[in-house]
Amino acid sequence: MWKLIFLKNKKERKTFLKLLKISSTITSFAFAIIIGFTGGYYLDEYLNTSPLFTLILGLIGIIAGIKVFLEDLKNF
Repeated sequence: MWKLIFLKNKKERKTFLKLLKISSTITSFAFAIIIGFTGGYYLDEYLNTSPLFTLILGLIGIIAGIKVFLEDLKNF
């Protein structure tokens, strides 16, 4: 595993790793939602089904984001 050489104090290292985990969780949550809505939007544009797939895939993205968030929170 990559060692955090620049953080000499063990408490600082632990805090830094927690911040990285939180950052990763938030990024995963956001990308799940963005990918769902974006995929739905482009599918609607391709099939001319205005808000149908945007709403469906957006909702799936939100659910996936919440699932990832809760799983990461449980492992935190």
